[in-house]
Amino acid sequence: MDKIKYKGNKEKLIEGYYNDIGAEVQYIGEDGNMVCVADNKEDALKLFRKRMIDDVGEPEADEIKIDDIGVGYLFLVNKDNPAHERMVAEDCTWYVSWSDKEVSDYEVFVYLT
Repeated sequence: MDKIKYKGNKEKLIEGYYNDIGAEVQYIGEDGNMVCVADNKEDALKLFRKRMIDDVGEPEADEIKIDDIGVGYLFLVNKDNPAHERMVAEDCTWYVSWSDKEVSDYEVFVYLT
């Protein structure tokens, strides 16, 4: 498992994105997946449900279960990484990975639809 550490300007940049996610649940990707910063899965569930109620109504929000929530890590898109080519083309500046292959100091909760 690789642990990515950010320093200097990149650390300030990722902290800004992390704080933005902490302020409001963010949608990621095209499938309605969401990410948030919370103290635990129960708090994340409340945040995801609130966002769903605000966006589409309560019946859909009730479909989100605690088992649907996982842990991911926030990363900066690296324009020099060929694997990030699509994200660079779409002007993405950050991404979340929920694989066991890489981690960062910026843990987030993920709801995958």
